[in-house]
Amino acid sequence: FEEYRSMQKAEGMEPWEPFASEDEWELAHWLMESGASQGKIDSFLRLNKIRNDVKPGFRNKCAFFQYIDRLPRGPAFSCTPMHVVGDLKDKDGKKCTETLELWHCDILE
Repeated sequence: FEEYRSMQKAEGMEPWEPFASEDEWELAHWLMESGASQGKIDSFLRLNKIRNDVKPGFRNKCAFFQYIDRLPRGPAFSCTPMHVVGDLKDKDGKKCTETLELWHCDILE
């Protein structure tokens, strides 16, 4: 984050870019954190009050997610399958197995 913010400062960018203002960033942040479906986000952005008074730079969900996609990414996640042998036995007397997914990332990346 610090590297990205330093780059923004060097280029004269505001911390909320690619959004036009801190208020627009706050709206986008709320939309992402609200748990609203894409359909509900689209409906919200079509409200006359939002379109005519708030006037965000994104008019629908597609434009909104294009803004989101322009934000810097965090570390990449990887999935490692893990095969686990349990204590229970199947009908043939063999121990039951299950494949679990271990999702992880390099937090120092």
